[in-house]
Amino acid sequence: MARLKARVEDLRHSFMDVINGKAKRPDAIRQFCREVNITIDTFTRIMGTSRRTVATWLAGDPPNRANQRNVSEMSRLFEALAKVVPGLQIGAWLDIPNPALEGSTPLQAIERGESDRLWRMIWELRMGNSGD
Repeated sequence: MARLKARVEDLRHSFMDVINGKAKRPDAIRQFCREVNITIDTFTRIMGTSRRTVATWLAGDPPNRANQRNVSEMSRLFEALAKVVPGLQIGAWLDIPNPALEGSTPLQAIERGESDRLWRMIWELRMGNSGD
């Protein structure tokens, strides 16, 4: 878990470095995807951008202001998620329909702009409520 938290923080700092014109670390996106066991396509869906946009980030271009907000929000979400779901299981968890989401997957909830529902799930799990 500490390793994933460090990877999420590395991803956030990498984006900030790119935005501020400092050392470029586009490999942080690929490393992050490996740590949470997701594909670049899933990362694209999570960020709410096009594949082409993520390709520009992989090339070292900074995200625009709206995407910077998405990156920040998703970085925080994944940091919190890593406290309740083992890192390598996050990718699979994102694709499993969840009764708390009316049968939608967590990834679909993110795509619909319903990350608040995931925050609620994380909070419930951290408080010891498994939903039973």
